[in-house]
Formats: sequence, C-alpha cells, structure tokens
Amino acid sequence: KKGVKDITFAELSQLDVGGWKGEKFEGRHVSRIADVFKLMRGQPERRLYLDIKNVDLPQLAAEIRENGVAQQVVFATTKYDQLREFKRLVPEAQTLNWMGGTEAELVKRLAEVRAANFAGITQLQLHVRRNTNSASAEPFNLSRQFLRETGAELRQHGITFQILPWDVNQPEIYWQLLDLGATAFATDHPDVVVKAVRDYYAKPE
Repeated sequence: KKGVKDITFAELSQLDVGGWKGEKFEGRHVSRIADVFKLMRGQPERRLYLDIKNVDLPQLAAEIRENGVAQQVVFATTKYDQLREFKRLVPEAQTLNWMGGTEAELVKRLAEVRAANFAGITQLQLHVRRNTNSASAEPFNLSRQFLRETGAELRQHGITFQILPWDVNQPEIYWQLLDLGATAFATDHPDVVVKAVRDYYAKPE
C-alpha cells in the first residue's frame, strides 16, 4: 500500500515489476533514469519521451547534460509553466505539451500558450476520441474545423501537431486525422499506425 515516494530506491529495485504482466516479464526491475541515459549515449537514434509526474527539474536537467543526451529527450507534461522551466534548463531538448478534455476546455488551454507565443513548445498533443453521438456529423469529439485550425496555427510556429487517438487501431481513422493536419501520432498500435501513414503517403493524389 506504499507509493514510490515512501520507499528507498534500494527497496524499490528489489521489486519484480514485470510478473503481473505475464511469465515472460518476470524478473524485470525498475531502472534509474541515469542508467537509461547511459544506454542512449552515442546512439542518436535512441529517443526518449519523459512523461513527467513529479520531478526535481534541476536534477533531471543535470543528469541529461552529464550524459550528453539533451537532443534525444522530449520532456512531456500538461503543465506549461513546468515545460517552459525545463526548456530554460535544457534548451537543446524537445518538449511536448499534451492536452486532453473537451473542445471548450482545449480552447482555453490553447489561449494560454498562444498568449506566450507558444514559447518553449516543440510538440503539442491533443487527445481525440471517436464521437459516439450518432446524431452528430463530426467523427471525433473535437470538431474537424478545430483540429484543422489548430494544426495550421501550430505549423506556423514550427510546432509538431501530435494527436493521440484513444482506443483506435483502424487505418482509416489515421488517414482522416492526417487530412486534418496531424503531423505525428501517439499510439498503442505502432504497427498499425506506421503502415497507415506509409499507405497514406503512397496513395495517388
């Protein structure tokens, strides 16, 4: 019933964190982030999204710089002020500001970052779900106009427009989102997405 914050790393490192997933994952243990950074050294193709929950930013920044992996790290958070502080500490790193919620809520959150001229953001992610309202002509919970306009604005600022489609593994959904201006995806189905994107760009005009 304890959380990670309640025990030492020595205690944490003794725990099997894979067995619950199945026999082939038994014996897996938590790694220190510094050990992960060491495995990335000199391997520029190794990239790491850091989806931050609770962290000492100066300590994290120091470990990133010490291991020379700043250009391989993407700092991900919902908290814009935290993102800007990290970008100040590690200017070479990329950042991802991810946003979920209703269209009305997203309009307000985008207004906040727009007021700061999107400072510090290199990628912005929106969460999209299929629309379950059969009476609506919109395929997603966010309107096509909103997605199209958001993508266009982000491109003007040189920001990658990433979409996380929840519970989706149909190629045609990714094609629709590409038509609406998505330039990247977060997914639990990388095999489906890679094929869908390749097929999309291979299709005749």
